[in-house]
Amino acid sequence: MPGKFILDDLSAVFSTADFATAALVDGFNTVNGIFENQSEEIPTQDERVVMVRSAKFICPEAAPIRPGSTLEIEGTTYEAKTPDYDGTGVVTWYLKRIVD
Repeated sequence: MPGKFILDDLSAVFSTADFATAALVDGFNTVNGIFENQSEEIPTQDERVVMVRSAKFICPEAAPIRPGSTLEIEGTTYEAKTPDYDGTGVVTWYLKRIVD
């Protein structure tokens, strides 16, 4: 199967030396993943556009993250809200920033 090597060893994808960022999960587990915190334009009904931050954390499906888990990433704390499993052993977690 083409690309099977990716499914066998995700450590290369989630290496902090290359692309990944470490997240502290629930205060004691460290999980490496790809953190995205981009702005997105959302159109409104009155033809205006609102800019919204969309935080995501992409990591191995086996990571100890569940809905409601806290993730401290780059000094900011987020709550894991919704997972999006892609069927390859990788999950995208949609995050909500926790304001102190």
